[in-house]
Amino acid sequence: MAPGHIDIDILQHNNDIYTITTIDGATGWTENRSIGGRSSELVSAAIDEIHKVMPFPVLRVTTVDSLIHEPVEAWCVNRRVAHDTADSSPYRAGGRPYGLATGTILDEELICGTPSELELLNEIWILQSDLTNYFYPHQQLISKVRSGARATRRYDRAATPHRRAVLHPIVTVEDKAILDHTYAQLNPAAIRRRIHTLTNMLRGVSSEE
Repeated sequence: MAPGHIDIDILQHNNDIYTITTIDGATGWTENRSIGGRSSELVSAAIDEIHKVMPFPVLRVTTVDSLIHEPVEAWCVNRRVAHDTADSSPYRAGGRPYGLATGTILDEELICGTPSELELLNEIWILQSDLTNYFYPHQQLISKVRSGARATRRYDRAATPHRRAVLHPIVTVEDKAILDHTYAQLNPAAIRRRIHTLTNMLRGVSSEE
């Protein structure tokens, strides 16, 4: 599979707050954006933001959750991107999208969904993206063989999405250079400290609402 084939999923928090997660099938590259509703305009704007920061072109989108099938399909039609649907995703863990299951995001009861909260939450997601994609290795499923009721799964060697992207022959030399340059500028300890600060700010804003 070439990079650019992404699964898109959605998780509802409290009230009318949703987080959209996209995961690239070839590299595991993960992006999250939170929105205050699931209207076509909000979903489309969130996917646009994600599309701009993806390190390679989006070729195909698979919608996992039927809640956002129509707005995602409309986005794909407008941008001439292939689209299909799936009943489930291999990137779900315990019923939650992989990017959310491995994130650092907080106590959902505290999130009311005000504009200031969403701004902080999405700033956290951008920082979390750097950690997830450049510093968190993961394994990907190579094969699954079923024998009766038992299934045997084989996985590849753990690697970060960044590493998988720069080793993939389809990713352009220019995109690989941008990825490597970005990686060289990142300080994971500083990113974690900033996430901690923003998380405390978000808790403070939520408690005031």
